[in-house]
Amino acid sequence: MNNKYCYYIKKEGVNNLLRRIFFLLAIFWVLTEFGLRSDLAFASLRSSSDNYQMGNVNFGHQMFISTTEYSAPLILGSGPEVVEISPFSAKIKWFTDKPSSSSVFFGTQSGVYDTESSKAYDNETVHIIELNNLDPKVSYFYIVRSKDSAGNMGQSEEKEFKTPLPNPVVNNLAIDAIEEKQATVKFGTDYFAISTVDCINPNNLEKITVGEPGFAKDHEIILNNLVSDQLYSCNIVARDEEGNESNTSSIEFRTLRDASSPIIENVKFDFSVDSNKSKVRGTIAWKTNEDSASRVKYKENGSDEFIVSEEVPDLVKNHFLVIPDLNPQTTYKIVAVSSDSAGNQGVSEEFVVLTPKQKRTFLQIIIENIQQIFEPFGRLFE
Repeated sequence: MNNKYCYYIKKEGVNNLLRRIFFLLAIFWVLTEFGLRSDLAFASLRSSSDNYQMGNVNFGHQMFISTTEYSAPLILGSGPEVVEISPFSAKIKWFTDKPSSSSVFFGTQSGVYDTESSKAYDNETVHIIELNNLDPKVSYFYIVRSKDSAGNMGQSEEKEFKTPLPNPVVNNLAIDAIEEKQATVKFGTDYFAISTVDCINPNNLEKITVGEPGFAKDHEIILNNLVSDQLYSCNIVARDEEGNESNTSSIEFRTLRDASSPIIENVKFDFSVDSNKSKVRGTIAWKTNEDSASRVKYKENGSDEFIVSEEVPDLVKNHFLVIPDLNPQTTYKIVAVSSDSAGNQGVSEEFVVLTPKQKRTFLQIIIENIQQIFEPFGRLFE
């Protein structure tokens, strides 16, 4: 019989009856003190008028003791464990040796469980409880409790888990301070993250990647060396300290058109006489404030039209150009010209220079001396 004490006593003396009652009480104390398993259905005692022995033979003095109502549910294995976790929730799972209810008590301090998540008694030995409304990157301490239909309760030891960070979310993305060759990307993230900006020039698929040095929530990244009047497509990659990444959809912007002409400065000249060709080789050098192509215009003093040299197309800031066929000992007007990639043209002031006199050869010197010697005789015959 379950959950009852049954006994059958033959007709004996009072002393034997008292001894049997004392013996039964001692057995009951042992059972409750050491907590028998719930699947132990009964313990039986039988005796004759002369001796006592345990067994399941149905004669003599016999007692049935059920332990089902007196043992708490046993939490099996290593106890509860986290089987699923996200930044905002966690699932706790455990097993018991008999059907019982499910409750999880948890909090952010060890030994302090100020929140409970539970189910009603569901007659199950497999228990799963989901904890919701958690905070990211927070350590939680928890215990589980299981109670059977008789009110006996088993409890686990304290365990701990930590929620991860979610993927960072980029917000308030904007392209600010757009200039001819520069733009500033501004945005925020909901958690500390380190970010990079990838921009692509659709014309040549040239990619520009600019990152930031550290973790932040407010981000400002400056893009330099852009092409003026050019459409760019950019996206943001944000990564938190745990390696979680998020990518934004592309955002487009166009740089301003370059309307500024290159500024020419530090114009210098150097001339050398080519004795074989009776010509002067002129070298002109100058600097500009931006990358640009190079050419010069020049003419002899008194001439109406400038001669324009071929353009050197390389876009540079330090310019160097040679005029090979200048006349010696001649006055020239020379102008340096630079054109940037947007077609803006910078022109220097007009410089007036005198090319050097051609050097005389040894034969020319002899002829000049002879001419000087015989020049008086020539006058006599005039």
